Amino acid sequence: TACDERDAVVSGPVEMVEQLGADALVHVAHGKNTVIARVSHGTSPDVGSIFCVTADPARVFAFDAASGARLQ
Repeated sequence: TACDERDAVVSGPVEMVEQLGADALVHVAHGKNTVIARVSHGTSPDVGSIFCVTADPARVFAFDAASGARLQ
């Protein structure tokens, strides 16, 4: 969920936005990693702008960058 920077779990510059129909994927640089947030259609921050994200920990999924395997 997009949020105010004070409430952010992750914030950083937008690298890319993928519009997928009902949803969009916002790729956010976070240190040397990239966080991909699924947001509602119509959310389209500018590339390079700072995007702040908060999330329900039960709905966060992490994946190994090399293998693509989901981390538990």
